Amino acid sequence: MSDGGPSVNPCDPSAGMRLAPGRVKRDNSPEAYRPGGLESMQLNPKRFALALGVLSGLTLFLVTLVAAWRGAGDHLAHLSIVYIGYEVSYLGSAIGLVYGFLSGAIAGFLFSVIYNGSLQRDSGKE
Repeated sequence: MSDGGPSVNPCDPSAGMRLAPGRVKRDNSPEAYRPGGLESMQLNPKRFALALGVLSGLTLFLVTLVAAWRGAGDHLAHLSIVYIGYEVSYLGSAIGLVYGFLSGAIAGFLFSVIYNGSLQRDSGKE
């Protein structure tokens, strides 16, 4: 079916939309790919800890809630070994929210500090 316009072969590199030569300035230097250098790639430990804590807490909360609703979740009951008071129940989902947040926040903080330390080591700043 044709809409009346010229037919264009999408596999033809000379057809279709092209940028006019000279309108695009290419900069292939390494600095073009890192505008702020390694310092701009650092993570904020507090914000990353908060983000990972919220994500982990909500994940454990929802998984426990669904498992309690379905009457399943025997595999989740093993978390009570690490998280005192945790169980697969509606109350356990709230306890899991707190434990998940704390675990995620600690892991996120440690990850971001180690990551930022590796960036400083690679850039020569110690």
